[in-house]
Amino acid sequence: MTSPRPQTVREQAFHVLVEAANSEEFAETLIEKIAAASDIRDLTRLRYLVTTVIRRKLTLESVLKQFVNRVIEPDLWILLKLGTAQVLLGASDHRHADVNETVEVARRIGKPHWCKLLNGVLRNIDRDCTDESPSKFASNVYPAQTIDELRLLKRDHFPNPDKDFAGYVSAAFSLPRWLIDRWQKQFDQEQLLKIANWFLSSPRMCLRVNLNKISRDKLLTLFAEGDSQGRLGNVATSLLDIETNSVTQLPGWETGLFSVQDETAQQAAPTLNPQPGETVLDLCAAPGTKTIHLAELMNFEGSIIAADVSEDRLSKVRENAKRCDAKLIETVQIGYEGDDFPAGPFDRILIDAPCTNTGVLGKRVDARWRISPADIQELSQLQLRLLTQAASHLKPGGRILYSTCSLEPEENERVVEQFLKTNTQFVCTSQKLYLPGSPSDGGFQALLTHQTATD
Repeated sequence: MTSPRPQTVREQAFHVLVEAANSEEFAETLIEKIAAASDIRDLTRLRYLVTTVIRRKLTLESVLKQFVNRVIEPDLWILLKLGTAQVLLGASDHRHADVNETVEVARRIGKPHWCKLLNGVLRNIDRDCTDESPSKFASNVYPAQTIDELRLLKRDHFPNPDKDFAGYVSAAFSLPRWLIDRWQKQFDQEQLLKIANWFLSSPRMCLRVNLNKISRDKLLTLFAEGDSQGRLGNVATSLLDIETNSVTQLPGWETGLFSVQDETAQQAAPTLNPQPGETVLDLCAAPGTKTIHLAELMNFEGSIIAADVSEDRLSKVRENAKRCDAKLIETVQIGYEGDDFPAGPFDRILIDAPCTNTGVLGKRVDARWRISPADIQELSQLQLRLLTQAASHLKPGGRILYSTCSLEPEENERVVEQFLKTNTQFVCTSQKLYLPGSPSDGGFQALLTHQTATD
């Protein structure tokens, strides 16, 4: 017997979480499919519930394990985490209702035998909560939405931060222990906490304004006329904290007045600095946000080849190019081995390399649980191969911008170092590691310039 159509956002969130746990699909992809196929009354709430349960997995499980002392069904475990997320992270005056409504989900999906355990466990967690606001970390303290909002439990659920700081950060901030151990060797404690804090909550809405068509101030005015507020960002092209349920409904989307792009990513194309009339290769281009930025900087004059291995993802590039009237963009599908690169030669090449995404774990919530140390080594080999192959298609005196969304040295500085050892005609003219929360997402960008004999 199939369960009835979901009637509440909680019930819909449960179904998305179950599907995400039993497939290779990313949660955000599943949410987008639901939004496209049906009328969701509160898409923002659905997205919050789903991403919070995935993002705060270790925090939720650290607490739950003290109240559940037997093996239970995987789907029941998911519903327990959904309820626990609301109790631990939601408004304190709504905890009682959160428990009741989570139990009601079990009845709605035809699992009334789950109700007693759900009610008992969630009530116990509710009783474990306090209304106190502690000022420092402890084994019974965890951050809610940010590090500035610490909450106190009656029991100890997390490692002692004074004895096992990495273990505490892993459990209380919900990041893989192996990743925290790596970052402890790379960053000081203050930096590590800033990174972990940035990954606690949903990323803010950040837009890149097409300054060829409109100023930031005028676009903000246009948004305000449609009851969407926002503010100027930290870079010359950015707007932040835009209030909207759907970016495609904002005025100016269909006419290419703006694109959705984080502030760190917004700095890639200007660093490469393409000029009108040049021939540019955008490697690993999908979905095309950086491609469009390149076109804007070129005043839509010249030629851009947008290459990617996925034809499905290249369709997104074409959609963006059409929306922004970027006729200079041509898409080309290439193979994984890269032996069918566009011939060129190119004046400039942007490589937005496949990576572990450890700099953007706030927006890619599933990624933190899918990556492993082995992925870092495997991807670094692919990245070096892409960079080496791209270099052979560059004009003398041309430039390459190597970019990742990773914080890992093996994917960033060491790839550049290995490339320069065997490609001595290149020099690295600039490179920068962007730390998450300082003030946007994390990533790495290195500008490599080919030197001619007269240089």
